[in-house]
Amino acid sequence: MVEMGLTEVLAWALIAAGGTYWAFLSRGLPAAAVTATLAALATKSVLLGVV
Repeated sequence: MVEMGLTEVLAWALIAAGGTYWAFLSRGLPAAAVTATLAALATKSVLLGVV
């Protein structure tokens, strides 16, 4: 895996979470939007080795 700095990982995780949230919310799926955002944040945590 390519080595990335903490700031870069956090930035990409936030971009992914925001994009996913917008995509689901714009289709009228607020519960799915929140779930997708939580999944993105959990993925970020795994990538950072926090979990």
